[in-house]
Amino acid sequence: MAIRLGMHSHRLFNGGVSLPPTYRLSVWRDWDCEGLHCFSVWKPDNSIDFATIERVYAQWKSRGVKVVKCFGAVPTWAALRPTEPDTYDGRTLYGVPGRRSGPKDLAQYEDYCFRFISWAWAAGYLYAAEGWNEPIPEFSSMDWTRLADVQQRVFRAARRVSAAIPVYSPAQSYWTRIPELLAARCSDGTLLSDCFDVLAWHPYNCGAASVGAPSTIESTVSQVKGWCAAAGKPAMRLAISELGYGPTWGGQWFAALSADQKGRALYETTRACRDAGLDSVIFYAHDNYESGVGLIGGPEKNATISSWLDKGAANLGLLLADVGIAAAATVGPYVATPYDGASITGDDALVALVVVKPGQVEPPPPPPPPPPPPPPPPPPPPPPPPPPVVGPVEFAAAAPGVAASAAASITLARPAAGAAGQLALAAVSVFSKTVTVATPAGWTRHLAQDATFGRSKLWVFSRLLGSTEPASYAFALSAPAHCVAALSIYSGIDATTPVAGVGVQNSGFTTQFRSGTVAVGQAGSRVVGLFATGSWPRSFTAPAAMAERVDVKGAANLGLLLADVGIAAAATVGPYVATPYDGASITGDDARGALVVVKPGAGG
Repeated sequence: MAIRLGMHSHRLFNGGVSLPPTYRLSVWRDWDCEGLHCFSVWKPDNSIDFATIERVYAQWKSRGVKVVKCFGAVPTWAALRPTEPDTYDGRTLYGVPGRRSGPKDLAQYEDYCFRFISWAWAAGYLYAAEGWNEPIPEFSSMDWTRLADVQQRVFRAARRVSAAIPVYSPAQSYWTRIPELLAARCSDGTLLSDCFDVLAWHPYNCGAASVGAPSTIESTVSQVKGWCAAAGKPAMRLAISELGYGPTWGGQWFAALSADQKGRALYETTRACRDAGLDSVIFYAHDNYESGVGLIGGPEKNATISSWLDKGAANLGLLLADVGIAAAATVGPYVATPYDGASITGDDALVALVVVKPGQVEPPPPPPPPPPPPPPPPPPPPPPPPPPVVGPVEFAAAAPGVAASAAASITLARPAAGAAGQLALAAVSVFSKTVTVATPAGWTRHLAQDATFGRSKLWVFSRLLGSTEPASYAFALSAPAHCVAALSIYSGIDATTPVAGVGVQNSGFTTQFRSGTVAVGQAGSRVVGLFATGSWPRSFTAPAAMAERVDVKGAANLGLLLADVGIAAAATVGPYVATPYDGASITGDDARGALVVVKPGAGG
């Protein structure tokens, strides 16, 4: 298979002194190119400096090279912690406060990534989009959950443009914890590893075993593949987006090689990565120098190293062909002619001939005797008794609840329509992420969902109604807080397992409160949708497919919509979209959505 050979540059085509490369490449990774970081091109008015970006990208495109865009930092004005010093280990790296903390507004960040990717893809510049560069303290102060939420936004933005765009993971420097990255989850529960197509990392100072590297690329790739398999991702695509040899921090073996040996080491390392099935190997860097040697030997100034890189950029092509031989003989040589798509070009030739020996052809066996006639079939069994009549689940009644001020509990009245064998479903939205809602006796808790940015949390409970029930139900809070609540009652439910599933979705700040999807395994089920605001009182317009049952607006904070829909056949349903409004117009808020599947049965 082909592998994409890539390179970094720091100053090329951007007003600096670097020379353009003369060797062939497939991709170029733009991290560290002066003036192209997100904190440089994403402007305070939310515009993007495409003119500066294009000056660099267009030069690469003219050489047939695609860009791996790395979204690895944010400007101070867009940062989650804009006053956080840009220092690490006693030094300042870029002098941009807050750049390591990630974006403060995930929806705004997704919009920025979407606009960037849309432009670069339409212009023919882009190969892949990559997440945060090296999420280690030097480059990131985000925890795993926040990093996963940021990567999810890069992934969503790329998918909105085209499913053909590969999305690379946050690029792990090799000493960070790749198994922890594979196990990390977004705040909505999605695995971080479901938010990229290719796992990328930066091994450094590794080379092919065939050139005597002290740390071999083969063992490195094998270890990463083992981690992916252990995380349930054995088919995960892999890429190396930074590989270099710093002579003052571990690459002394490479620095001591001659130009020809360095070139061969780069070529053989590319070949080893190709044989391991990697998507790309990107060397660091075209024009970054250390001790006058450079991390890959300064190939733009060295024709010997450049010629070896040309061989690697040829993607190490492979031809397989065969011929039948009629009689014993010495055959060959056979000649294949290489070309690059336009003309015949030379390369380093590796040729093998494999002789496949024929076997003796056996005559076909005689046909078997015909089988004896089958015995007469047994009489059919009596028909089974008809199944009990179940469902469908039907709505019976609903009631709202609201605390007029911060309270230590909230009470929901039981509608008179409630009867034994029916299911009561209660939702409580609390204006606090730390205050908890106790599960009352006889109730089962199904969900405790935080808002992404807002200060609220959604709790969902259910109860199978008995022959005697109180006139109301109280839900105690661990501390006084503003809250709203909703209660709905359903008949025709499965008394053993009435709640068959729950799906959740946080959409961030938006005017479209979008639920996730949920699997409905049985016809006649009913899906209950719960849509809650994160910080402000709102009312709702219910999703078009659902019937609104409760729309309650808090006295000071929060709003909660309960709506439902009957499902005629087993299917995966959703998403459903509710629209918030403040009484006069549609207004955005931090969106939370939950879907609860109520299963049908003979009860109720």
